[in-house]
Amino acid sequence: MNVKELSDKASISEGSAVKSLEELSAAGLVESDGNGRFRLAGNRRAELLKSFYVETATQHMEGNIAKLLSRAEELGERFPEEVERLIKRYYPVLKENFYWSMVTLIELAEKYKKEKDEKRRATVVKSRDADVRGAI
Repeated sequence: MNVKELSDKASISEGSAVKSLEELSAAGLVESDGNGRFRLAGNRRAELLKSFYVETATQHMEGNIAKLLSRAEELGERFPEEVERLIKRYYPVLKENFYWSMVTLIELAEKYKKEKDEKRRATVVKSRDADVRGAI
């Protein structure tokens, strides 16, 4: 991962990403390949930290999925955007640990997109009908 990728994924500035990577490198948790890319260090401490992070992220993800599903109707037209944001940010964890939940979220988001499109079409048709009636 490079600074830009970390910055984008973590939603932090590139300066903050550089500082974070430098601190993680100083602590022996990440290694630089010399070409501006970083990877998890190959030591036991880094592997244990990764395991802890994955477990914590998994628990956090369970809550995020449940919350998003429970708010689907409330979010309405914004639901697909929220699903996209969640998947974009947590794709590796979702793919590995929550694949079927991710598929369900995508299918539900597509349903909301379809409903949104149908509402727009109905509004356009009603508007056109009103224009035609007004012209007669």
